[in-house]
This record gives sequence, C-alpha cells and structure tokens, in this order.
Amino acid sequence: MLTKMQEDFCRACAAAHSRTDAAIAAGYGGGDRRKAAKAASQLMRKPEIRERVACLEADALGAAGVTPEYLVARLREVAERCLQTAPVTRYDPKKRCSVEVEGEYTFNAAGANKALEMLARLSAPAEAGGEKQVVFEGEHEL
Repeated sequence: MLTKMQEDFCRACAAAHSRTDAAIAAGYGGGDRRKAAKAASQLMRKPEIRERVACLEADALGAAGVTPEYLVARLREVAERCLQTAPVTRYDPKKRCSVEVEGEYTFNAAGANKALEMLARLSAPAEAGGEKQVVFEGEHEL
C-alpha cells in the first residue's frame, strides 16, 4: 500500500513530469531540487512505485487509444520512411531551379536509428518482470 505522498509522486511521474519535478510536486525535498532528486531516486528503486507508475502510464496511453501494437506500427512506419533514399538536389543558378545530383542519395539516419532503438525497447524484456511487452508477428516469447 502506497502512502499519499508516494501515490502523488507516481501520478506526477505518469503525467510526464521529470522524476525530480514529480518528487517536488508530491512534497518531497522541501523545494530543494537536490533533495527531491535523491528522494525520487530512492522512490524509483521500490518495485511497487515502478509498478504503479507503469500502471498509470499504461492507463493514460490506453485512454488515448495508444496500444503497444499501435506504437510498433507507427515506429516501423517512421523507420521505413527514414530509410527511404531520396536524391540529393542542388540549386542550379543557370536553370534557376534545383536539379538532382547524379549518383548521390540521402536518408534520415538519425530518425531511423531513433525509431529502431524505440522498437528494440518495446520488444526487450521488461526490467522488473522479465516479460516481453510486445511480441512481433512470427516471433515467440522465450
């Protein structure tokens, strides 16, 4: 059973506050950021706090219609779009327009890497329980 301050901390964390800001909002640290950061760190070491924050975050995502499957689909789409090659263009002052540079292509490596990193996190075992959060089609849990 969580105390009122612990519940307030969990709710503030789930509302996308930083952990330190969540601790301050819940009344930890007396307004001192260093004390609040220490309190937040100690609170997040407790499994019941982590579980409650995860539950509140999942409820908020579910209420917004965001499911793990939706996230995976959107992240896959972002990764695929970022990996598409596009011809490099440069302005040609003689033609007064952009022209393709022959043999040069570009793609959004940073966007692709971030989307793939997020997909990996979704498919990795959860920290606390060791269970997979999302299983891709054709894959099996170990």
